Amino acid sequence: MIKKITNQIDVQGYTLYSLLVHTPASYCYVTDRCFLCYYFILFYFILFYFILFYFILFYFILFYF
Repeated sequence: MIKKITNQIDVQGYTLYSLLVHTPASYCYVTDRCFLCYYFILFYFILFYFILFYFILFYFILFYF
């Protein structure tokens, strides 16, 4: 019983810490919301490639025109 409560506090501490650090993936990893985790990873993945694509496009325009 006491161990269960301490585990709960521990998990809440972890979620709070990861929210402060802004890592939704680790927040989802600590909690059992795996489906949210995938959405966050997918979102960051798309965002990363979107930025990368525009960065390359910007340099292409900059050097070729």
